Amino acid sequence: MRSARLPLVLLFLTAVACSSLAPTRADPGDLSNGVLITHHPPLIEFTNPPPVEGWCDVYQDGFQIHCCSEQNARIDLDPGEGTVWFILAAWEEEKEFCGIDFGFGDYEADLFLFDDFFVCPPEGTGALQWPTPGWPGPNEGVMVTRTGSIGWQGNFVPIYHFTGYAYGAGIIPLARDPQTGDAAFCNCIEPYELFDIECLGGMGIATDGIECCPEGGPSRAAASSWGTIKRLYR
Repeated sequence: MRSARLPLVLLFLTAVACSSLAPTRADPGDLSNGVLITHHPPLIEFTNPPPVEGWCDVYQDGFQIHCCSEQNARIDLDPGEGTVWFILAAWEEEKEFCGIDFGFGDYEADLFLFDDFFVCPPEGTGALQWPTPGWPGPNEGVMVTRTGSIGWQGNFVPIYHFTGYAYGAGIIPLARDPQTGDAAFCNCIEPYELFDIECLGGMGIATDGIECCPEGGPSRAAASSWGTIKRLYR
């Protein structure tokens, strides 16, 4: 666990509404009750080629959400029209995490034709990913980790972006990564722990998607934590 290879991973509606999700006492290493949100910012204008700064920076520079009620898990477009959407990690308070493992569930592959996709890295460092061969696509998955000494920090944190072209109607559901069987966050504190993702969202194409919001109460660390941690930190 302490080898030189460790950093290479396996892998508002109103201010009042937002403030209700920020408890006064935070434990940034306890990733219990975390959720993954699929979010389409309707005001981001899609371009191809993408902006020079990248879609993750565009989102963080002016389109971030801070409340569950601000999520938009639906894309309404004419067939073949391009768009950009994100996966956000959220809790009831600000956190720090260094890895994530998730995937897509089953859906019609031609529902959304992916053009570009990648990790939104932690500020000031980079990120690596270990995808399955058909990622992104139905029943595929990816493990993601940071490459520097710090992880992702904050709340409603963008961890992945997708661009592409929508066709038809349906839902792209988030799911467990088929290569590990996990949907989990990994913290940055030795001994590292995985925490099950409590709710997995889904992006709706011409239909309502699946919304998620963190709720109170403890959750267990993932039972398969050691196996996936070895994959994320090898």
